[in-house]
Amino acid sequence: MKPTMTGLCAAFLAALSLPAAAGTQTTEISGTAAATAPAPEKEESIFDKIWGLATFYKNPDSPFLNEVSFIGRYQGQFYNVDSDREDIHDWENRRFHLGLQLAMFENKLKIKAEMITAENLDPFYSSLRDAYAEYSPSKAFNLRVGKFEPRFTKEFSTSSREILTFERSQLVNQFRPEYAPGVAVFGKAQQWNWYAAVISNDVDREFGQFHAGWTGFASLGYDLKEAFALKEAEIRADYMHREKDAVDDTVFNYFDDGVSLSLTLRDGKWGLINDLIGGFGDNSNAFSWVVIPTYNFTDKLQAVVRGTLSFADEENGLVPQSRYERAAGGTAGSQYQALLAGLNYYIYGHKLKLMTSMEYANMEGGTGPGYEGWTFMTGVRVAW
Repeated sequence: MKPTMTGLCAAFLAALSLPAAAGTQTTEISGTAAATAPAPEKEESIFDKIWGLATFYKNPDSPFLNEVSFIGRYQGQFYNVDSDREDIHDWENRRFHLGLQLAMFENKLKIKAEMITAENLDPFYSSLRDAYAEYSPSKAFNLRVGKFEPRFTKEFSTSSREILTFERSQLVNQFRPEYAPGVAVFGKAQQWNWYAAVISNDVDREFGQFHAGWTGFASLGYDLKEAFALKEAEIRADYMHREKDAVDDTVFNYFDDGVSLSLTLRDGKWGLINDLIGGFGDNSNAFSWVVIPTYNFTDKLQAVVRGTLSFADEENGLVPQSRYERAAGGTAGSQYQALLAGLNYYIYGHKLKLMTSMEYANMEGGTGPGYEGWTFMTGVRVAW
């Protein structure tokens, strides 16, 4: 990467990270009658009725069983890669998950199990995605035990149901995050939210054999929306440490330590995610700056931009994205930059949406040829 190009990318990311969210004015309706009049009951839409079929049983007044729901998601996407290495294109059934969720004991206990199906449903069952019990006696304390997704970086801790892009950014994926068996405690108190977890690094189709090392996570966030007068504003720091077993570790096995400092802002039509990420270990020390501004043209149509700038102190310290840069022949390097622009159309919120994006990516500074190319993607995401 020539210094002038790196400078332009850094300047672009800096421009995107300027808080675009401006405060909005609200007005109060005076008069007792206007203040106390009941709001008209919202008419149930056809989507409400269809998605409501996924709830088999619901009784919030029951002291034992409160709800039984069929849960899952389907995410299919077409991709076309035009690169200096190879040109590839195909349709991928990215995710198809099916499961059940129970709420019990006045909604204080949640039991969830969700499986991953194999692509083209052959075989139908591929692996267990997550399976855990979560006890929530209060907002300040929650306990989760089982197989789950740990909280680290803003992108990875956002469910694939709600993430704004098809794939997460380069360095987030290089941590090799995955669902894993473990224990987590988390909660909220006033403006603070906290999270701590320990997971096993040995994961197979179900819960693993617990023969490998372990990884610990800690996270602390602070709600700034009142201070900034915005609809949403949070600053959060995440930390990850791995006690490794070089032979049997299958997840979170690239870096020994990781840090993330994120700032999330949202107000009116604008939104912004800013995340500084660092990974440290024997393979390399790497850093990434991820900026994701959004703009809602309507309550259904959203524009998304993501800028990524990554550096490593080793010649091959960064790896290209498995989707789909590596599949097109991309190789490791030490400097990576990417710029994505996309549109999301929310037919029924995150439960039914269409997504389209184009991303340019460049990898240099390795012993191999690196990568430069464009990836176009379009697809549908359904969740219930």
